Amino acid sequence: MTLATSRQTQAAETVVVDASAQYQVMEGWGTSLCWWANVVGGWSDAKREAIADLLFDPVKGLGLNLVRYNIGGGDAPDHKHMRVGGAVPGYKAAAEAPYDWSADANQRWMLQAAIARGANLTEAFANSPPWWMTKSGCSAGAQDPNQSNLRDDCCDDFAAYLADVVAHFRDAWGAPFGTLDPLNEPGGNWWQAEKGQEGCRFDAPSQARLLNALAAALKERGLPTEISAPDAHSFDWLAGHVNGWDDEARAAVARLNVHAYNGQQRAEVRNLAERLGNRLWMSEVDHAGRTTGHEHDHDSMAPALTLAEAIVRDLRDLQPRAWVFWQAIENEQYCVWWKFNYGLLHGDFMHGTEEYHFTRKYSALGQFAKFVRPGYQMIDTGAEDAVAFVDWRSGALALVSFHRGDAPRARCYDLGTLRLGKDAAERYRTAEGESLKRLPEVRVTKGALVVTEKERSITTYVLNVVSYAGPLKLNDTAQTAGPNRFEFVGDWAFKGREPLAFTRDNHWGWRNDDCYLVRFRGTQAKLYAARDKSDGLAAFSVDGGPETVVDLYSPTRQDQALLYASPRLPVGDHVVKVRVTGEKNAEASQPVVPADRADIYP
Repeated sequence: MTLATSRQTQAAETVVVDASAQYQVMEGWGTSLCWWANVVGGWSDAKREAIADLLFDPVKGLGLNLVRYNIGGGDAPDHKHMRVGGAVPGYKAAAEAPYDWSADANQRWMLQAAIARGANLTEAFANSPPWWMTKSGCSAGAQDPNQSNLRDDCCDDFAAYLADVVAHFRDAWGAPFGTLDPLNEPGGNWWQAEKGQEGCRFDAPSQARLLNALAAALKERGLPTEISAPDAHSFDWLAGHVNGWDDEARAAVARLNVHAYNGQQRAEVRNLAERLGNRLWMSEVDHAGRTTGHEHDHDSMAPALTLAEAIVRDLRDLQPRAWVFWQAIENEQYCVWWKFNYGLLHGDFMHGTEEYHFTRKYSALGQFAKFVRPGYQMIDTGAEDAVAFVDWRSGALALVSFHRGDAPRARCYDLGTLRLGKDAAERYRTAEGESLKRLPEVRVTKGALVVTEKERSITTYVLNVVSYAGPLKLNDTAQTAGPNRFEFVGDWAFKGREPLAFTRDNHWGWRNDDCYLVRFRGTQAKLYAARDKSDGLAAFSVDGGPETVVDLYSPTRQDQALLYASPRLPVGDHVVKVRVTGEKNAEASQPVVPADRADIYP
């Protein structure tokens, strides 16, 4: 008993919530509508209204503000192989047939219900061309799953079909789509005729041809809808798709979409999006979160903790502006048969009862989506199990932490970089027997939030009236337009899994006269990176002035070491240029110049 008490009262682990490191601003949280809305949208008014409230209403439910609508290809009339809900109707039954705008009423109802409850981000996407544009005559895929299923003569037709549907939604139904993605996991070799869902493989040149055709079709119809792509299945596949596009296709895409099912290259995807000037969404994922014995269990915390861990990892390393769940509602019968826990809710898709069940994953997503709202910006925690977001307009701070351990843990959240206007934090928790339960407020003492977190739990802390006026830590992947950013000129390598680098990533160059620029608004910039035995001489200059040559060599590696500090400057816009000289001292192995972070002082 004494030993147990000692373990629970040991010194709390400290997590520093660092407002000087500021990352993506969230656009929102969402779900795809296929295939569940194809079923639930046809339920009785009372039941489908209740489901819409649970998902999209910010007070009664999760407040998801993003919906992805599936423009169905529609399968051949004599095909009966699609999963329940997977036979999404198309709007055109054959090449010469007129458009049938009465089609897909169930999914359309749910889209309008989401918009009525405040969903302000709408995206259309396609899993497959219409069956009559395919080589196999089946919208599930080609006979050979390693081949594209779009007929060579139908690229323009497919683009026109998608653009016509988007135009009709805007003009007839008052539901404009902000973006349109014509691809879905185009590198997959699992899209095959007679399977259970729509899908189509595209190699990179075929993707580019479709993207270019779609850009022309949208322009021809005067649509402001932007193109997103490619909804790659894996982080590790996305760069291969994009690098295979021609320049015209890359210019046509405004946002990169990626699924989080597989791969490790989150930072590489983030860097690619920044380099191309694209926004970035994590546009689809679900995790089965199977429990130890592979049971189907609505109340288990195991799937909820798996989901929370995935969200935190994606927000921290990928840094998307939106995070989108796949199917909000899963077929209860499938979950029972196959012993898994996909979905936030489980519904009766097959027996007509319209019954549905909550899972702990519903509450797990709510720990994030209900409190980290659009416009909130992520700040650093340095922890793999916690994220923090601030709304600089209202002064709200939301901190979400998950704990997988089998015993309570003591933790101290150091909020010292923030100015707090209230000395208490609201708390909400999901754990065994608890779903988004509001707990008593906890005091903030001397800038620290000291708490005990329950075993196998997810907790959200909400603080009000916070502000920050100190220096900013600027990561090397911050390359989009704005007053504070990096700009790389020449051939710079990137590594996305560098454990001791700032945000675990860095750049480096070695070719003579290649350079990077740190553009900033403030009075001073300090540049940090790893000093190592492979580093050479770098030339630093400020606002086009004379260069200062600095030897970056170190016989032992020093991560996040200070490389250069600019002089104090008048408040305004400035630029520090760092040039690779191609020279090194006799001890250095190479003339490498690294880039990792810049601290910007107001």
